[in-house]
Amino acid sequence: MFNTVSARQIQREYKKILEKANKSKEPIVVMANNKPLGAVVGLEILEKLQIEAVLDQALKDYKAGKTKTISTMEELEADFADMIATSYSPKYLTERKKFLKNNTKLADKTIKTIFLFVKNPQHPSLNLEKLKGTKIWTLRVDQGNRIFFYWIEDSKALFIDIGKHDKYREY
Repeated sequence: MFNTVSARQIQREYKKILEKANKSKEPIVVMANNKPLGAVVGLEILEKLQIEAVLDQALKDYKAGKTKTISTMEELEADFADMIATSYSPKYLTERKKFLKNNTKLADKTIKTIFLFVKNPQHPSLNLEKLKGTKIWTLRVDQGNRIFFYWIEDSKALFIDIGKHDKYREY
């Protein structure tokens, strides 16, 4: 049987109840008028539930035939060959350091943008654009920020700059 608390107790002692849920590693059922209203779970249980949900979705995708099976080294090499190779100029590395300084949200967005680009350069959220009159292209990091790059070959890109959208005027 689960531990229970009243809704009133939650209002009065929420910190104590959260600590108990984390420590006991079991759900605590919240009752109102002698009926279960919800549950409080510790962070460890929540993490396990999230992992189970991801695994369940992966299995559903597998059963629905939505996954990709790689059985040989050749298939693995071909899968990686589809990806875009990226190189970074010294200017890009310097500007990236300044651009991302003390901004983890922007760093996360930049990493996601580069990952998407490497996997699928035509992804709509990248808003891939060629700057008029130049050989320079841009990727959208977010509404106001761009990565500037140059195609070295069909599947190789050289990142040359990063920053505010208006930086395109430099090129």
